[in-house]
Amino acid sequence: FIGMPVRDYDGVTASVRAASVVDRLRHECSLIGRTGAGLSVLKIRPPLVFGQSDTIELGAMLNTALTDA
Repeated sequence: FIGMPVRDYDGVTASVRAASVVDRLRHECSLIGRTGAGLSVLKIRPPLVFGQSDTIELGAMLNTALTDA
């Protein structure tokens, strides 16, 4: 799996931002979780069949979710 730390930004704590990203991606049918101290690390466990186009799509969704969080 991949761990992606989230940082505090613009007065919003890392934990709150991570929760927002997880919730946003759940609504877009991509399931990721939170782990680590304060639950501020995004835990991404892609399925075994996960190609380049899937990676690009997930990256775009993460970018949007992190921008909005």
